[in-house]
Order: sequence, then C-alpha cells, then structure tokens
Amino acid sequence: MRVAVPALALTLSAVAMLAGCASSEPGPVEYGSVEDLLDAYLAAGGGPCNDWQQTNLVTLSAESGNCADGDAVLMTFTSEENRDAAVEGLHEYADMLGLHLLVGPNWIVNASDVRDVRGSLAGTLVMKEPTE
Repeated sequence: MRVAVPALALTLSAVAMLAGCASSEPGPVEYGSVEDLLDAYLAAGGGPCNDWQQTNLVTLSAESGNCADGDAVLMTFTSEENRDAAVEGLHEYADMLGLHLLVGPNWIVNASDVRDVRGSLAGTLVMKEPTE
C-alpha cells in the first residue's frame, strides 16, 4: 500500500505539470535590434512598411525608426526604465494624437494596428483616443 501512494502522488504531479504546460501562453520576447522588431511586426501582419527608415531619433531608445508609408514607429530599449519613461512621455501627447502602443519587455510599437499584431507579438496594449 505504501508503494501505491507515492505512485499516485507522482502521477498527480505529472498531470498537474502537463496541465500547467498546456495552459501557459508564450509571452512577449525581447528583440536584439529594431530591425528584428520590424521583421516580427511585419510577419505579424503589421504595416504597410515598404519605406523603412531607421532614424534612432526617439529619446531614450537604443534604436528606433518609422515606416514612412505607414504610421508605425518602432523602438527598442536597453532598460525597462527607459522604456517606461518613453511610454510616460508619449502619454503627454495622447490627448492630441491618441495613443496606440504595444509594449514588450524591451520594445514599443506605436501604430494604429497594434491590436491586430498583438496576437503574434504579445505585449501590453496602451490605448487612448484623442480628445476633441
């Protein structure tokens, strides 16, 4: 009888682990460069972006750029603190321009189609419509 109890406990542990694995969803990933983020954004169906310009002009970002033929601005960061400060800075203009952000561990996509690409890129939506 003592053998059956540990075997049952082991079986329940294995089922619990498998159930946990089956229900866990992948989270957002970090990108090594803004070009890697751009590739993932386009693969997720974002865009248009036929005229990519890496400008590195966004304050606090490690790299940044925009799609000249669309409305997307993509940014990568070297720290969460810089990423969070950039989000706060963008909030200052939300009343005038609106806010359509998808925020990941070290990146931000600022584009009107962030809801469409969230399923592939994951991340947190930060949205606000402009006030009139």
